[in-house]
Amino acid sequence: MRDIPFIHRYETREALVKAQEATSCFPRMDVISASIAFTLRNMFPTAELEIYSFKGHAATYWLCIQRFSERTALFGCHDGEYEADLYTKGLRQILAQSVLIQGISYSNLGQIFVDEIMIKESLAVLAECGVGHGHQAPYLILVPPSSQPFHKIPPIPHGFTLRPLNANDALYVADTWKYSEEGEEEALKLRFEEPSAALIDDKTGLPVAFCFLEYYGMLSGLWTAPEHRGKGFRNIVFYEMLRRTEEKRGFCPSYSVNDQNSAMLRWIPEEHKLFWPDGSLVKMTYAPIHHDGKFKPPVGI
Repeated sequence: MRDIPFIHRYETREALVKAQEATSCFPRMDVISASIAFTLRNMFPTAELEIYSFKGHAATYWLCIQRFSERTALFGCHDGEYEADLYTKGLRQILAQSVLIQGISYSNLGQIFVDEIMIKESLAVLAECGVGHGHQAPYLILVPPSSQPFHKIPPIPHGFTLRPLNANDALYVADTWKYSEEGEEEALKLRFEEPSAALIDDKTGLPVAFCFLEYYGMLSGLWTAPEHRGKGFRNIVFYEMLRRTEEKRGFCPSYSVNDQNSAMLRWIPEEHKLFWPDGSLVKMTYAPIHHDGKFKPPVGI
C-alpha cells in the first residue's frame, strides 16, 4: 500500500500550536487539545506525544498517540461525515510509522479512547498489529463552563482538611482506585505534580475523597469512600480541582463518565453535557489495549 499523502504529522512547536487551535474548536476533541497543551507547557516531562491528522471527502480525522510512565494511549476524533474505509486506511498508515504505539505491553496496559463511530475500525486495525483489547464501554464527554467552579465549592465539614494530593498519598490512591494498573503508584506520583484535590480525614490522615488530572489533560479519579458517599464530598473535591486547574494551568478540564454509571449520571450538572445536532449526548468509547509479543505493523504498509 502506498503512503497516504494527506496524512500530516505535527512535530514542531509551531505545528503543535496549530493543531491545538484546530482541535480546541470541538469540545469532544478536548482530550487531544489538552494533550497538546500539556506538551507545549512542558507538563508531565516523562510524556511523549504524536499528533496526526488527515482529511477525507467529508471529514477531518485526528489521532493522538501518547506514552506516559510506560503506558501508551491512542485517542481519536473526527469532524464531519465518517468514512470507515478512509479512516481505516489512514489509521493503518499512522500505526505503521508511529513509534509510541509500539510501546504497548501486556503488563502495562494501554488504552484507546475514540469517537463511538470509530471504535470498530480502530480495534480491527490494532488487531492486525497483534494488539488485543479488553471490555469496551461508552463514556459521556463532559465540559464544565470556565470559571463557574469558583462559586460552587461547598463548605468544608469539621474534622476534614482540603488539600492537594502528594507523593505520600500515591500508594493509598493506587490501592483504592479501581482503575489502577500495574505500577500505578509511581505513575500517580507524577500525576500529583499537577493540580489535584483531596478531602482528608483529620483523624486518620487519609483521603476520604479525591480527584486528579490525567496525563492527557482530563479530570480523573473522582472517588469518595463508600462510608462517606451521599455527604457532598464529591462536590468539594470536584469543584476545588477545577478551581486549582484554572488557577494553575489556565484551563477548566473536561471529564468523562461511563454511561452505565447510574450514580454519576444522576450527579452530572446539565450544563456540563454536550449534544449532537440530533439531540443525542456526545460520547467516546474506551477500551484497554495490550499485546503479548512484538508489535506487527499492518500488512502491506
